[in-house]
Amino acid sequence: AENPDKVQELVERWWAEAGKYNVLPLDDRAHMDVPPGPKGKFTYYPGMATIYEPGIPDTKYSSYTINADVNITEEGAEGVILSIGGRFGGLTLYVQDEHLVFDCNYVGLSHSTIISDEEVPAGESTLGFSFEKTGEADPINHTAAIGTGTLLINGKEVGKGTIAPTTPARYSWEEGLEIGKDRLTPVTESYMGPFEFTGTLKKVVLEVKD
Repeated sequence: AENPDKVQELVERWWAEAGKYNVLPLDDRAHMDVPPGPKGKFTYYPGMATIYEPGIPDTKYSSYTINADVNITEEGAEGVILSIGGRFGGLTLYVQDEHLVFDCNYVGLSHSTIISDEEVPAGESTLGFSFEKTGEADPINHTAAIGTGTLLINGKEVGKGTIAPTTPARYSWEEGLEIGKDRLTPVTESYMGPFEFTGTLKKVVLEVKD
């Protein structure tokens, strides 16, 4: 600095004012903490407003299921059924290339992806995903609950895999739970947002277990 004495004076003054107005300690980690979301059964419909944390049902520390009632024409359909979060953490259930897919994005670093081994049929059907918790959250290893994910078409198991690690903190300030689309940044690079569902999406039921 050209005037080190003046710089030092300003630094000391800054710290004095910071102490005076109770802005210490300087720690921005608090924004990452978010209490677990609610548990129970929640029914969502296309066109609903985005839900943000902590209003999003607890998909981090509990077992849960997602079931969507859809109607798909003979020409097929694709798009997001339910998404939470975005590029830097979240999860998404979607249809692509005639298959049902679930993707869990771990803070933008890795993905747990399950693809159905059967095609999604035309007509009315229920497309689902089940997460069964097998391990509790582990703050030391920076993960929320881990478990086994299962894809379901009309109640039949069509895909299974391990979901780990999982996002232990806030998914996002700007991106929440959406039905039938994934706006802003996509949870997975397998599609471009908003990737709206092109079939008829009647409703989505998210049930969080104790």
